[in-house]
Amino acid sequence: MTDPTSTPFVLDTIAHELGPRRVDGSWFAGPANVAFRELATTYCKRHSATNNDLATALGITPQACSNWKSGSGGRRPSFASLVWLCEQTNSQIVLDDDGMHVKRRRKRSK
Repeated sequence: MTDPTSTPFVLDTIAHELGPRRVDGSWFAGPANVAFRELATTYCKRHSATNNDLATALGITPQACSNWKSGSGGRRPSFASLVWLCEQTNSQIVLDDDGMHVKRRRKRSK
């Protein structure tokens, strides 16, 4: 996987809006965490992979993978990991007026 810090992403400007929220001392998953959790679940089902397998593929620790799914500690998945999971699961992340959604990519017409 490429180093996500070397490439500026347009979504960096709204990253704080996509991350987890702290309310009354408790962390709640943000849209990026929810998208990561959905993509990770799909990846693990399709590849018969465990959380440890996914963490190894992403180059992170299993604990970080779990934190990205839940948003605990205010942790948010990297955009590079979201893009990689989208590629692996043939999915796309759609941002619209209703929020952030994971959808299956359509086949391109030839």
